[in-house]
Amino acid sequence: MFGGQQAHALTSLLTESDPPKFPFLTLLVSGGHTLLLLAYSPTKFKILATTVDSAIGQAIDSVARLLKLSWHDEHGNLIGAGAALERLAASSPPGVSIPTIKPFPVAFPNLLSFSFAGPKGEVNRMLGKLPPDAVDQDEGLRIAIARGFQEAAFGQLEEKVKLALRWCDKRGVKVNGLVASGGVASNMYLRERLTLALRENPEEPIPLICPPPQLCTDNAVMVGWAGLYRFLVKDHDPFDIDLKPTWSLEDLSSEDVTPSGRPSPHKSESMATSERPPFNNEPSFKYTQSPNPGFKPVSGLKGSPFAEEWIKQGEEAGFTVVDPKTTAPGYFNVVNSDPPIVSVSFTVSAAGTKKKDTCNNILTNKTFTVNIISEPFVEAANWCAVDSPANVDEWYGSGLTKEKSTVVEPPRVKESAFSLECELYQSIELKHPDKPPGGILVLGLVKMIHVRNDVLIHPSNHPNPTAGSVPREWTVDPSKLRAVSRMGGITYGRIGEGFEVPRPVWAEVKDNYDGRGVAGEH
Repeated sequence: MFGGQQAHALTSLLTESDPPKFPFLTLLVSGGHTLLLLAYSPTKFKILATTVDSAIGQAIDSVARLLKLSWHDEHGNLIGAGAALERLAASSPPGVSIPTIKPFPVAFPNLLSFSFAGPKGEVNRMLGKLPPDAVDQDEGLRIAIARGFQEAAFGQLEEKVKLALRWCDKRGVKVNGLVASGGVASNMYLRERLTLALRENPEEPIPLICPPPQLCTDNAVMVGWAGLYRFLVKDHDPFDIDLKPTWSLEDLSSEDVTPSGRPSPHKSESMATSERPPFNNEPSFKYTQSPNPGFKPVSGLKGSPFAEEWIKQGEEAGFTVVDPKTTAPGYFNVVNSDPPIVSVSFTVSAAGTKKKDTCNNILTNKTFTVNIISEPFVEAANWCAVDSPANVDEWYGSGLTKEKSTVVEPPRVKESAFSLECELYQSIELKHPDKPPGGILVLGLVKMIHVRNDVLIHPSNHPNPTAGSVPREWTVDPSKLRAVSRMGGITYGRIGEGFEVPRPVWAEVKDNYDGRGVAGEH
């Protein structure tokens, strides 16, 4: 199995007289992808960062259109949106005054995650405040906006590369180079920025390797080379392999996938080999500020760039609504899959008489929603734990937004990327035999699931996809969901790392028993 992403990542092995040695980083930036990869071998890759919304090439195309740029040079030759924007940003026409504009917001600082909806949206908002012909009349303004966008977009790439290098260094991975490929990698200003970033440590500078501009975009040469490389090392696929429109680079090795092309829960060589960093047995838990330390009741998430960017991305991404009759949730306090049941619990006062308002509402109305809390709005959600009188509207104080549910009366939280609409299935009093009830366990029958599209991993490579609905097998990307965990008291945690433990298969391990430890055998 191989595709365009792998071909881009391996192009430098063909074009360079002194090709990079594994492992090396690959920055794939094009109209369809924005990926930062750690390449361990021609078929072993670790995805360090990807985009939560637009690919950088898509964002460049959009900005070029907003600035009404011609995609042709002065001779009428087609050069494309990226080259047109690069030329405009680099230009300094005599007599043209170029204004200073406010720097664009930074997306996900200090996190290995890309977002280009922000810079693209900033250009749109900036132009929306101007007269319709402002772009046509003011060449200096066009240049300033082009420079501001490039600075934000390429600055983000530079920052993530530095973060990736630190990630590798922390895990003892020596990076032998950075390969920048894809159409956007032909931008000379980007190459300058990356070259400077790789010289941050002058004692151990890391080389930047870029294919010739004509091989940066999609081309048959790179695909042929990737195929030839695999052929020469006798890396072949069976003839009955499934064809898929998309395939994660992390799933390229055939021994790690099921016949349908999915990672096997029972066997994954990469789980145990050196391609993955070793388990960190020296945890580095530390306390930091909360995501939005400036949160104020009622004003909610306004004024927080982190939260506002999260909300904006959600509005652009939209939601997928999933009927649990066809797809059972396998996440978040699920106690059964068919019927799909989730659990929530509430404490009761010491006397066993006073229940929490939320508990009373569920027991009275028989319906409720479960909304997963993500980092960008944790303070707003936490405000709902205030010990206010029953007549106080906690929605108002939190600043969160009500979103109409599909089949139940209580609203969803619009800011939540994963919500469940539930019907009361059963409530159980939890009590000591000699004491009043100390808690209530509520079991909810899931009636509908809402998942934000930019956190849902759509199995577009499903062997039998169904248009208009989500196939049976789908997952939520934890790096994009950014769910928080409650650790006791007022301490909350964030998800940083994960590992896989394959399930043993009895047919493969039973010989280890030699008849011992099995009932009825000696």
